[in-house]
Amino acid sequence: MAARTQQRARSQQRMAARTQQRARTLQRMAQRTRSQH
Repeated sequence: MAARTQQRARSQQRMAARTQQRARTLQRMAQRTRSQH
């Protein structure tokens, strides 16, 4: 049981990190387009 909950928490952390990375890349792209115009 404990191992299962740990696995779930780890997968949630991984998903959160992925979403953070995506948001960061989106911000970078937005800044790049803003600087171009």
